Amino acid sequence: MKRYICSEWISESAFDEGKVDQAAFNDDMSVLKLHGKGIFKSGMIKNLHHTFLLVTKGKVNFIARGENIVVHSLAYIEFIAFYRQICLNTDSEFEGYLLVTEQSLFQRIAEDTRSVFARCMYKYGQKPILSLDDCELGRLLPFINILLNTINKKEHYFLHGVMKNTFIALHFEIWNIIFRKLKNDTGNEPVNRWNDVLSHFLYLMHTNCCRQHEVGWYADKLCVSPNTLSVKLKRVYGKSASQLINECIMEEAKIYLRNPSNSVQKVAEMLSFSDQAAFYKFFKRLSGVSPSEFQKNIKK
Repeated sequence: MKRYICSEWISESAFDEGKVDQAAFNDDMSVLKLHGKGIFKSGMIKNLHHTFLLVTKGKVNFIARGENIVVHSLAYIEFIAFYRQICLNTDSEFEGYLLVTEQSLFQRIAEDTRSVFARCMYKYGQKPILSLDDCELGRLLPFINILLNTINKKEHYFLHGVMKNTFIALHFEIWNIIFRKLKNDTGNEPVNRWNDVLSHFLYLMHTNCCRQHEVGWYADKLCVSPNTLSVKLKRVYGKSASQLINECIMEEAKIYLRNPSNSVQKVAEMLSFSDQAAFYKFFKRLSGVSPSEFQKNIKK
């Protein structure tokens, strides 16, 4: 079995040789062209901020937030927050591209889009799946092909620059599609300091909610007061900072509880609650059922 991707990103034995048409990979990025049924192993996509799948033919289905999601081509799926540690099922007609980037590379690139797409980011984060048309796909594929044909060329003197700038262009093109599709729902939002602060909050929340539950921690990182942060969030998203953080923690809790090997005690520890009783109270207050009842309902 060829080792296509660093094991810290995706499990080493993720793919059968015959289902990988092209592969390009280094310490910063991996791009694979895949086809066929049952490509992905259970839990193979790990906790990495930027991983996406471009579905160019056939379909993919998976379970997220308790919902069975079926995605038909042409489509783009981004694996953020609650779309982690999942098993993707592909049909025999499936063809597509998987792209994984080192986290800090994506973080640097994301800085340039945060302030422009603040309102869209929250809505998009609820279900990060986009249907594409032929024209939109045609605008994305050239960038992916450049990455496939460049990443493995170690003798290229400007390899890192070409790779980084191509990925930046791909990222901007993707967000251009996202913005146009969500524009009617979010309206035109002026670019200002608060757009950047709020979108930075969303990023911090998704990447730290398992460890940090208090609004004050996020406010300190953003150099604003907790009250001001909540007022601004409520005005834009209709929810306070604490409500958004709690929602994010709940989604993480449900992901962990769906794994039968995780006890309620273990999940409480993974989510940094002081003890199992505190987690029990939190979960029941927000969902109406206890963590153990939630697990039992999944098994039925």
